[in-house]
Amino acid sequence: IPCIHEELHNSLVSLQELSHTLPQIQSHVAEIRRIYDSGREKAKTLVTDLSWLNTEWHERWRVIIFTNHSPVSRWWTATMRVLFAVTFITFGWIAWVAIAGAYTAHRQRLVWGERLMS
Repeated sequence: IPCIHEELHNSLVSLQELSHTLPQIQSHVAEIRRIYDSGREKAKTLVTDLSWLNTEWHERWRVIIFTNHSPVSRWWTATMRVLFAVTFITFGWIAWVAIAGAYTAHRQRLVWGERLMS
């Protein structure tokens, strides 16, 4: 029986030592977990940034102009949309003028036939 009391006493001493060191170990584990999670988030952010940079220019341009989930600033998105709209309207107007001019020339037979413009 004295051996059992001695082992019980040793076990109680060990448990008391562990109860003092357990909060420190738990705080270290929590800190390691926090650092690991922040590293994982940084890695995810880096992967998304790299995949965005690895896409073709025209694909990035299309995503910026026609979608709302591009990873660029609102100012850059607005600028690209305005430039696209101005370019689209300008080329549309040029095409309209060219088609109207061709139709007028065809209607008045200025280009085709015997009365070729010189």
